[in-house]
Amino acid sequence: MSSSNNQALKTLRNRFLTGLAFVLPIGAALGLLIWVFNIIDGLLKPVIEFFFNWYFPGLGLLVTLILIYLVGLILSNYFGKQILGWVDKILVKVPIFNQVYNSAKQVIETLGVSNKVSFKEAVMVEFPRTGMHSLAFITNETTNSAGEKLYLVYVPGSPNPTSGFLELLRENQIERVNVSVEDAMKTLISCGLVFPDNVQAIDVGKGDLHPNKL
Repeated sequence: MSSSNNQALKTLRNRFLTGLAFVLPIGAALGLLIWVFNIIDGLLKPVIEFFFNWYFPGLGLLVTLILIYLVGLILSNYFGKQILGWVDKILVKVPIFNQVYNSAKQVIETLGVSNKVSFKEAVMVEFPRTGMHSLAFITNETTNSAGEKLYLVYVPGSPNPTSGFLELLRENQIERVNVSVEDAMKTLISCGLVFPDNVQAIDVGKGDLHPNKL
């Protein structure tokens, strides 16, 4: 086979792979959305048909969203909060199920759905070793015996941000980035699949991130 034929095949392969790299993620995302839609919609289809004797595609999903809103509305008052606390105490005691329930609950609270205190700021730190950078969150501030400001920084795991490491760092061990806590959390939970433009613009290594003894 001549070199011109080899070049033509190489060009053809590269263009195909480029097209595949573009189409495949879109197809996978659409497939996931369709799969979730069919599951949620299908769960309520027989119930709606039984009571109303009619149905159209998407009605099950719409009813689910309305029910979720109504549950949130009920739980937002005093008696609803009492019920929520009672149910929560029961669910955390159910073997096996409680592990999934606790993980999902912690992730939702971390994302800021609850009214609990959220992270102060998203930053970059050198972790797990020099030369490697990780997204992290400032959780609090303190001072050492010399009056120098120190930062409590949480380095979350991915895709489960509820498991990670807490570090005590100086200012020069932290690199400030123009990334919101929400965008940083989306990136971590999706293992980088959801990657906002402002996260892509991060320049690592510009800060003085060399560890110093406290």
